[in-house]
Amino acid sequence: MAKTKTIVTKKILDSNEWYVGDQTAYLEKGHYKHHHEKRVEYLLSIINRFCKGLSKIKILDIGCGDGAMTKHLLKINNAIITGIDYNPIRVKRAKKLVKNVDFFHRDAFNPGFQKESFDVILLHHMLEHIPDDVGLLQSMNKLLKKEGILIVGVPNEGNLICKFRNNIVQPKILKNTDHVHFYTKKSFYQLAKTAGFKVVEDKGIGFIVPHTKVHAALSHFKITYNCLYMLGKIFQGNSDSLFFVLKKSRY
Repeated sequence: MAKTKTIVTKKILDSNEWYVGDQTAYLEKGHYKHHHEKRVEYLLSIINRFCKGLSKIKILDIGCGDGAMTKHLLKINNAIITGIDYNPIRVKRAKKLVKNVDFFHRDAFNPGFQKESFDVILLHHMLEHIPDDVGLLQSMNKLLKKEGILIVGVPNEGNLICKFRNNIVQPKILKNTDHVHFYTKKSFYQLAKTAGFKVVEDKGIGFIVPHTKVHAALSHFKITYNCLYMLGKIFQGNSDSLFFVLKKSRY
C-alpha cells in the first residue's frame, strides 16, 4: 500500500479535484445528476432481485469515496453496509455524511475481512483506475460468499466513439486521465472469466457523445438526457456506462 499511499498523498497536496472535490455535489447537482439517478436506480434493482429472500444482506462498497453511492444502499431492507477507500479525506467525509455505515481507510487488495464475508460487493467506477484489475477481482472472489454477487460499474471507454474522442477530438484526455483501462463489454467479459467469475447480467446506461463539454451540456437537462438514455438502449455498444453482475464460476 506504500506506493498507493504516496500517490494519493501527493494528489491531495496538489489539490487534485478528483481526490479532494465534493463527489456528492458533483453527482447530485452537477451535469450528470440524471445519469447518476439512473445508475442508482439500476444498482438498487440488482440487489433487490438477486438478494431476495435473504434475512440480512452484507454489502461491501469498494472505493466508496464520499459515500455518494453508498448512502443509497441504505434503501435496501436488512442491509449491513461497509465502505472502504484508500483516500483518507473521502473516508472522513463519508463518515460525516452517511450514518449507519461502517467506513474504513483501507487498501482494496488487503481490506482485512474474512473470506466469504459478503453477499454483495460493489466496485463502482474504480476498477478502471487499478493497474492489476485481474488481481483485484480475484481478491473480491475470496471475499464474496458462494452465492454472492459482485457488481461492477465502469465507463464504456473502449468503444469507437470514445476512441475517436480521446485520439482525435480531445487527445488531452489521454494525457490527463487516471484511467489505466478502457473497457468494452467484450473485454470485460474476458476479464471476468480470467478472474474466476461469470457475468450473469449486463446493462449499458446513457449514451456517449464525442466531446466532454457537449456531453455534459446534453446530460444536464432531463429532456436531452432522456434522449441520450434512449439512444443508449438502442445502441448499447456506445452507452456511457457499463454495469455487470458477476457470480463465482469456481470456488
